[in-house]
Amino acid sequence: MHRSLFADPSSHPEGRKLAVIVLNNLGSDGNGSKHFIKHAWSTASLRVCADGGANGLYDILEGEDRDAYLPDVIKGDLDSLRPDVARYYEDRGVNIIQAADQDHNDFEKCVREILHRAGSTAAATTLVAVGAHGGRFDQEMAAFHLLHKYTAHFEHFVLLGNGNLSFLLLPGRTHRICPHPPREGPTCGLLPLGQPAARVTSRGLRWDLRAQPLAFGAFVSSSNALEAREVSVTTDAPLVWTIEVSEPGDEGEA
Repeated sequence: MHRSLFADPSSHPEGRKLAVIVLNNLGSDGNGSKHFIKHAWSTASLRVCADGGANGLYDILEGEDRDAYLPDVIKGDLDSLRPDVARYYEDRGVNIIQAADQDHNDFEKCVREILHRAGSTAAATTLVAVGAHGGRFDQEMAAFHLLHKYTAHFEHFVLLGNGNLSFLLLPGRTHRICPHPPREGPTCGLLPLGQPAARVTSRGLRWDLRAQPLAFGAFVSSSNALEAREVSVTTDAPLVWTIEVSEPGDEGEA
């Protein structure tokens, strides 16, 4: 079951772990990512900033207790990390790792770092990449590339940012998705990003699919909408689920 990131933590199964990656596009996201970080930071078992993501984390917490939101690691080629931000986190014992490898972008370096640290618990870990939507189009497509490459390694792998939440539905099972209104929806979509899907069936959407082929250049399910509290989807190929996310109405809401 895909439980909402914004639901009451008591609704999640015991033993569930949370890991967070903060990406370099955090500053374009208004208050949405800030609210998620403040909601989830203390419960996350691993918190990693991808290079300049540390700048964004530092900046959005201006005037607040930054020491309460220290990452465990800052990792990347460090071409974006500002000197003042590096000094701040170094002085507080944050591990800053320079990885010059140019065959993997900074986001992927952080995913691999979390896999290494999580070890056998990765399969029970929900990985959330904050700041993954918006910004440069090639970087956003690279984020979806990582969804395809690493989703099978985690319990869930979620892209969050700029009013959007996305994850990959793998074939061979029925996916139960439980959005959390009013934070999620109603607008949503099912997108065959990566390869066509020959048979997609859904329940709980305004325009449900019945063994529907989905392919770019033929037919995609965009601008769909929630009609039920739970949505089920079966697919014969990897399929992106995406849903709009609203900012919370007040500081107390997750």
